[in-house]
Amino acid sequence: MSRLYAFGSSVHGPFGPDSDVDVLVEIEAADEVAGRMLINIWNGLEDLFQRPVDLLTESSLRNPYLRAEIERTKKLIYDGSKRQVLV
Repeated sequence: MSRLYAFGSSVHGPFGPDSDVDVLVEIEAADEVAGRMLINIWNGLEDLFQRPVDLLTESSLRNPYLRAEIERTKKLIYDGSKRQVLV
């Protein structure tokens, strides 16, 4: 996993008790390995945050308006190159 970004209401509000956490993940792995890794990341984040997590990948972003909104609002929360959690 290269990087994790939070976006949406968890970053810019309003974030309430029923809100989910929106996360964009950048991964650099073979397809089979990436699929297993994404499931593990998703499960781990839901356990950590104790709420639903919407996990997206760069390659899954087809809608240019959604991509632009995520780019505008995302906040880096993990940098794999530095192995640093930023939250």
